[in-house]
Amino acid sequence: HFQVASCINDELERIDRSLPKPELFAAISACIDQRIYRNYRMYPGNYVAYDWLNGTTEFTGIYSQEEKQQFVGYIEQQLGKIEIPNKDEAFLRE
Repeated sequence: HFQVASCINDELERIDRSLPKPELFAAISACIDQRIYRNYRMYPGNYVAYDWLNGTTEFTGIYSQEEKQQFVGYIEQQLGKIEIPNKDEAFLRE
């Protein structure tokens, strides 16, 4: 998924330009970070991965068993593409 946010020029223009450069850049970065955060979208695979990596069932209400199977199958398929001697699959799953 790729999404482009609306223009942030208005928000940037409200930042006090007389700030010392480190503070100005921090304010600009915070503005950009906030926009990224607001537009971030979580998918079932994100929740499956969290539960899988942490050994929990915290988010099982957010994804179906079919979505979990699809995600696990996808990971298995990707791991199968790695052709190296002594492949450490436990490490690669993290």
